[in-house]
Formats: sequence, structure tokens, C-alpha cells
Amino acid sequence: MDDATHADRCHPQRSRWNNGDYATQPRALRVANAFFGIATSGGSQAFHKLAPTREQADKLLDDRLAAPFTADANDFLYQWDASRDYNPSPGLDRIQAALLAIIPPMTSAIRPSLESWSASSGASRTRACS
Repeated sequence: MDDATHADRCHPQRSRWNNGDYATQPRALRVANAFFGIATSGGSQAFHKLAPTREQADKLLDDRLAAPFTADANDFLYQWDASRDYNPSPGLDRIQAALLAIIPPMTSAIRPSLESWSASSGASRTRACS
């Protein structure tokens, strides 16, 4: 058995990749996009408000997975890869805009990183409200 045949049988997704010239978009992209949307849209508390029961949560996820999805996998990967080495830090001091950072008490697990951000970003010029 040659290596290409073995790879195609053991990794069927690889053979469908076809060097990025997809006949159909990979199903995993729809799943990844649905879960990424959930993870970055207000977290578990926001979704608990949208779907407070298991049945409602299941329906919410099923609806997201069934929604029309027109993204192109190559574009999606390009967007992610393009941000890989992006570093806005050198130009942050040139931004002149109001900033409102609301840090709820339940975020104590990330508070050290927020304090580091505050010190390094110039946010120390802001005032804290309690």
C-alpha cells in the first residue's frame, strides 16, 4: 500500500482538503464556528439567560449548527492566521479615546492579568469606580 492511500484511509479529512480546493466546506468548520461564537458571546452567563434549561440549550446549539453557513474554510483560516503575530502594543499610546473597562467581581481568576494590562497600557490614568 502506498503512503497516499494509507493517509487517505486513516485521515479522510486530509483527502477532502484537496489543497484547499474544497468541493464542500468541512463540517468541522461549522462546528468550530458555532462553538467559537458561544465561547465569545458573553460566556456561560449570557447563554444561561438565553437558554436556562438543558432542552433550551440543546435547541440553541442545534439551531446554530443548522443555520445557513456561508463561510469559506480558506478565508476562515486566513483570518485566523493573519492575526497570529499581530501585536497592537507599540501603537497603543497613540490612541486617544475614552475607555470603559467594567471588571465584575467574579473575574478574580483573571484579575492579575487585568492589573498587568492596566499598568502596561496606560490605563492607570483612568479612575476606578466601585
